[in-house]
Amino acid sequence: ERYNAYWASRGLGVPPLPFGVSDPVQTFAAPELIESANQEARQRELDDALRLGSQTGGTDPEGLAKLLEQGADVNAGDDNAWAALHQASRAGRTDVIALLVRAGASLDARTASGHTAQRLAAEVHGREHKVTRLLAALGGAERDAVLDDMARQRRLDEALLDAAKLTSGALHSLEQLLRDGA
Repeated sequence: ERYNAYWASRGLGVPPLPFGVSDPVQTFAAPELIESANQEARQRELDDALRLGSQTGGTDPEGLAKLLEQGADVNAGDDNAWAALHQASRAGRTDVIALLVRAGASLDARTASGHTAQRLAAEVHGREHKVTRLLAALGGAERDAVLDDMARQRRLDEALLDAAKLTSGALHSLEQLLRDGA
């Protein structure tokens, strides 16, 4: 079908294929080369989806975690050497930055123009922005403690929101969560 469509789209007659051949490209390429090309294409799709999802608000960290589980390379760069961490830093997504760093994202990776994620954050958001400060803290020895604190704070924030929804304004649960550090 693709073969016929190719020639028809150019307004040319379709050259006959040898008997039993339906796709000349697939027919004459070695099966190992075809499988290798398919695997490379799947990897590129996963890596591209991770980078794109890291910069947009439409993909939650759980969706990005699934891409990582499927084999997306956390440090894969695009044509300009932008990795997912660079994209998340520019977008100001601290939740995604934490996920990527836990998955092994390199804090030292540089774009083609020489920018680290921290430098991008400082240029886009300013030196005192939470993303810039987070990346600076992650670069130090206290990286695991910073990530654990972020996870704890996120759980408390989620519990606070859930309590507000469930109690329909009852202050008791909210006051207890606030006492617990939310």
